[in-house]
Amino acid sequence: MVARATGYGVTLLDAQYHIVWANDAFTDLSGYSAAEFIGRKSSELLYFDGTDPETIARIRQAIRSGRGIRFEILVRSKDGHEWWLDSDARPLHDGQGAIKGWVSIQSDVTSEVLKREASRRNESRAQMMIEGGNIGTWEWDARTNLVETNSVFMTTLGYPHDECFHSIDWLRELTHPEDRSECDRSIQDVLEGRRHMVRGHHRLRAKDGSWRWILGAGGVLERGADGIPARIFGVQFDITEQKVADEQRQQRISFLAYHDALTGLANRLGLRSKLEEMLQTSIQTGTSLAVLLIDLDRFKYVNDTLGHDVGDELLVEIARRLTDTVRACDVVARLGGDEFVLVLDGLPDEGHVNAAVQKLFRQLRGNFLLASRTVYTTCSIGISRFPKDGADASTLLKHADLAMYSAKAQGGDSYRLFENAMRPGTDRLSLEVELREALERNELELYYQPRIDTVTGRPTAVEALLRWNHPVRGLVLPGLFIPMAEETGLIESIGQWVMERACQEVRAWLNRGGEPLRVSVNLSPVQFAREELPERVAAALAAATLPAELLELEITETVAMRSPELAARHLARLRALGVSLAIDDFGTGHSSLSRLKLLNVDCVKIDRSLVKDCTADPHDAALCRAAIALGLDLGLEVVAEGVETQEQRQFLAQEHCSTIQGYLLAAPMPAREAFSFVRSLLEVPRLRGALGK
Repeated sequence: MVARATGYGVTLLDAQYHIVWANDAFTDLSGYSAAEFIGRKSSELLYFDGTDPETIARIRQAIRSGRGIRFEILVRSKDGHEWWLDSDARPLHDGQGAIKGWVSIQSDVTSEVLKREASRRNESRAQMMIEGGNIGTWEWDARTNLVETNSVFMTTLGYPHDECFHSIDWLRELTHPEDRSECDRSIQDVLEGRRHMVRGHHRLRAKDGSWRWILGAGGVLERGADGIPARIFGVQFDITEQKVADEQRQQRISFLAYHDALTGLANRLGLRSKLEEMLQTSIQTGTSLAVLLIDLDRFKYVNDTLGHDVGDELLVEIARRLTDTVRACDVVARLGGDEFVLVLDGLPDEGHVNAAVQKLFRQLRGNFLLASRTVYTTCSIGISRFPKDGADASTLLKHADLAMYSAKAQGGDSYRLFENAMRPGTDRLSLEVELREALERNELELYYQPRIDTVTGRPTAVEALLRWNHPVRGLVLPGLFIPMAEETGLIESIGQWVMERACQEVRAWLNRGGEPLRVSVNLSPVQFAREELPERVAAALAAATLPAELLELEITETVAMRSPELAARHLARLRALGVSLAIDDFGTGHSSLSRLKLLNVDCVKIDRSLVKDCTADPHDAALCRAAIALGLDLGLEVVAEGVETQEQRQFLAQEHCSTIQGYLLAAPMPAREAFSFVRSLLEVPRLRGALGK
């Protein structure tokens, strides 16, 4: 209906570029009836001998390569009327990515093209009238082959002013060899009438041997009686300084993409790139390396008491000391905030690691004189080693992070090597046995964390988060026992229990008069892969008599992208039940617009790793901004996880993020506390307004 109603011409082509359908606007533009153009190529109808061959070649190349293309071209209607056509052609793909046809949208842009051409001619005339100033000019007499230049032209290149007459070969020899063929081709196009005016950048050699960047333009000034161009006139500007500045700016942009703006160290992206290179070398040479994650103790206190400027000064000094400590083969990076990473190459055993750490402590412990104030620092260091503690960059960084938190839990100012079980007294085998009995003993519990609309401040959903209340160990967090449950196959029964309990507790909330509230439940990769998952979801909803629209199911981006077609099929079956669907950890995988569209979900959840430093790291800010924009462009609800500061909330609100979730609003709470908190938000408009703002 849209194609029929639009004022633009719209055609649908098959894979061989034959028209299979067109709207009435195309009939009006082309002058051909449906009977005349169905089964024919649009080029057969509209193109004629005067059509620009370069544009035709570009169109054919784009079509052969399967890329969309937009172009302007002079065409002829059935009645012989010539006009300028603007066409935007895009390929249509089937489910396997093969091209099954094309869609093209056309419009008559004759008036716009004529206006542009008139504007170009006026601009050329104005430029040709300029003499002197900062504009160099040259004029070539094609009959004598002499070139006359003005004084600015000569001054730019360092030649005497009175040497203003030369042959065209002299000018050609001044042109940089890499630019010469393009300049020759442009002049030839003017001489042979293919182009009225040529413009472009090229380099000319100055008298001192240096190269000057020139922005030039030229065209036919005079024709002979036979119509052949007799005099060609051109103007040029010395843009060397601008070109150098542009190159420096581009180098700066490239540097900032991989480096921290404050310290100049590698940032998260730069670290990952270098670490992956080092790992490949270690694999090939059979050597080892260590990843040290360093977190300053009490850095927040420095920021809060002395200000962020002093905090930044401390970070810069820490970066300098770290750089001075390591070898040239090692890598120093700043992840953001007060977290630094060292990658130490070729440390063969624990003794060498310990020696390196002690050297670091000597550098980082002690007094720093900052802004006439003395600041004392210590740090916590977590260490993972390749190949012992991981075979890839992500695993090594994650394990170093766990070890660092273990060191910080001991009071800081210490280091820990990663162990499979970082908690003292945690025995994996006994914990596995106890986990098998946890369901029967009713030791598992759901905590809930609300999601809040950034505009209204109203709670839109709660996320169900699993906790294990161990009778001896206390509260065991999911990061320890969920991987174990996945490895042992317990995750299916635990996942089903989570879904059933979440449905039951939301039903209890409704029975107590609560407003309809969606509950979000995470699906493990094992659960999601089961063909019987929709039946299990339906059973949980039926047992709790809960409306399907109040249940949201989350899968991670990594799981979704592992096999997008399979994921799309499973999600379609779940959608048929009426439940909502969400992509978790969004921004950490390898999504594309087409794949996300294929999945047909309702919500994306921006991973907390992007939110964490969105106000401190320009790279993370750009990634977070891009993830939000992608979700919004697809018409999805966008949820930002891990929101912990007002600065993060303000950044997300400015980027129009739909919903936020995190400790700034509420920590995960047991069901009774969580639903009481939700009720308080719904009943106190003033609080909702404050959150919304």
